[in-house]
Amino acid sequence: METFTAYRYVLSQVGAYCLGLDKESFQTRIEKTKKYGFQYCLEQANKITKASERALAYQSLQMWFEVTHKGRTALPVFLDWCSSGISLISALTRCVIGMESCGVFNIASAGNFYKLMADELNGELGTDFTRGTCKPFTIPFYYGGDKNVKDALGENAEVFHKIYKKLVPGGYEFRAKTIESWNEKAYYYAWVLPNGYEVEIPVLQDPVLQTVDIGEEMSLKCSFKLQGPRPTYLEGRNGELYRNNHTKGNGANIIHSVDAFVLEEMHGMAHMPKARAFDILYKSTITSENTEFGDRFNGWDIPELARIFQAWKDTNYPSVMWFYLLADCEGIQLPPELYSQLVQLANRLPNEEFNIISIHDEFGCLPTHVNDMRKNANTIYANIYRSNMLDYFNKVFKMDITVNPFSQDIYDRLLEVDYLLS
Repeated sequence: METFTAYRYVLSQVGAYCLGLDKESFQTRIEKTKKYGFQYCLEQANKITKASERALAYQSLQMWFEVTHKGRTALPVFLDWCSSGISLISALTRCVIGMESCGVFNIASAGNFYKLMADELNGELGTDFTRGTCKPFTIPFYYGGDKNVKDALGENAEVFHKIYKKLVPGGYEFRAKTIESWNEKAYYYAWVLPNGYEVEIPVLQDPVLQTVDIGEEMSLKCSFKLQGPRPTYLEGRNGELYRNNHTKGNGANIIHSVDAFVLEEMHGMAHMPKARAFDILYKSTITSENTEFGDRFNGWDIPELARIFQAWKDTNYPSVMWFYLLADCEGIQLPPELYSQLVQLANRLPNEEFNIISIHDEFGCLPTHVNDMRKNANTIYANIYRSNMLDYFNKVFKMDITVNPFSQDIYDRLLEVDYLLS
């Protein structure tokens, strides 16, 4: 992974927000920002019409001013997760073609999956779609929605299906089989993420008393109990439920829960320095190559450890939450595979703790810690690719989505990609 100094990340941020270079390489953003200078970037920021984007541009300029004149700043550098939904689906299915389409490996298309879709559609149909006009109907599609695609393309909707299947074959199968898996007679779906967090998605409403007028003149009223389907997404940050009445939401439910898991891992890794992780691991655990797997784990009487250990057995994902849960334990026996994964994870952690800001698939931190933040994201993504998380979801939802074979070479490449966060 190519790394940069804190000052160069500041220049990159200015290039992204003031010059519209957010889909270009870090090097291009840095060089053009230096070439045009502060005054020109300010003039370009003044031309931005959307208030939220203009505010980000001004903030990046303030950060540049502070580091230039004061040598420090308290403002964060923000980076976006590359096409987060579809890139996560591609990691779960181990679909390398999908990862390439999302730009995980290649800066030429980093974060530009929707531009790639637009170019393919334009080539097939002679249309003039752009990244901005293609994105609104592409995102609902990969979670199961057809309406937006049909509204945009009409009788050419099947062309979109064909292109999407070519660019993201794993995602296309994921979409189809998560739609098929919906059981409208279920009361809820529930599963446990690799960090031990529990997810519960209601499907049927609880019986509730409803009262309606059945006669205007006599004002007669009838009370009855109603129980019906309620396809929902995850509960939002403010307690609201994200609903989509046009589709059946298991695909969205799965990926949104993985999204939340990624967010928790990013925060957990930022606050777990490498030295502390190794100290916890060495003081709290023991491992023996001669002990059978079934006899090895002795933390079943600690509910949090029991839950995360079962989650690891189900998914083969070593969550950073292990270090937090083991901190107050002694003599916990771990199987060699898990122990080895935790050692590997500890080696990837930052040398010092840092704060992180997260807004869905956008992550920010002080310029001095951006290299660590990017490295943490790569680690999470590579471990999702290596994991059996989709095998676990297949069992929960009674699906048979194909999980491609694991490749150590792909795993090693994912640990060092440059533009997963860009």
